[in-house]
Amino acid sequence: MKLAELSQQQKQLLQQYKERGGVIDWVAMELEEQPYDDYDTHWQAAILALDAIAQDIDEDFHTILESPENQHHNRDDFFQLTYDVSKFVGNIISLEQFLGSSFNVSSRKLLVRGQSKRHVNDLFWVGDAEIPENIVGECGFYEPDSFGLADAFLSPPYGITGSSLELNTLFLEIAEHFFASFTDAGQIYSWSDDCSNYFDAGKEWWGTLFCTYFCRPDSTLVVVMASTTD
Repeated sequence: MKLAELSQQQKQLLQQYKERGGVIDWVAMELEEQPYDDYDTHWQAAILALDAIAQDIDEDFHTILESPENQHHNRDDFFQLTYDVSKFVGNIISLEQFLGSSFNVSSRKLLVRGQSKRHVNDLFWVGDAEIPENIVGECGFYEPDSFGLADAFLSPPYGITGSSLELNTLFLEIAEHFFASFTDAGQIYSWSDDCSNYFDAGKEWWGTLFCTYFCRPDSTLVVVMASTTD
């Protein structure tokens, strides 16, 4: 197993998501041998993904340390990602649990905040008219057990830019290029957020996400992670 080389389209989609304010980390794994959709393979992918994120963090801070104003600092002065292998505990979850409460698999629509002043605290399925009979619920904190990929996608602490239709299109494009549009999912695991200090920030209030997703059509394992605060 090794890090997959992302296509140009995949890179562009993730860059677009980041520029809109997104906070999810996405890591794709290429299975070099016959793919086995089992616990050990997902466990290994989860660890390798954290290694990849740790390397990215180190590279970012080394760049910061090269600036003249930071010459009196060293790498130990900044955050360093650590993890405890013994605390990696994964449980199989359904596709619906993986996606969370903010995406309807059948209609392929996100559940978004109203755009009009009258309904700014109400939730609607993308494309529905903002009228009382279409209100699905009210904005609020997600329950930990229902916090999934779509919820994390839509709700970074400082918001995400773009219209509802633009965000729905972006989400579906990411789904197409990373998850084969969720049409043929293998096993999906949710992992304990006690395994790494990466997740400490999200535990304050926003939430955490740590899942591995086996995409059968591409024979790849995609790891999604998120943890942030304001």
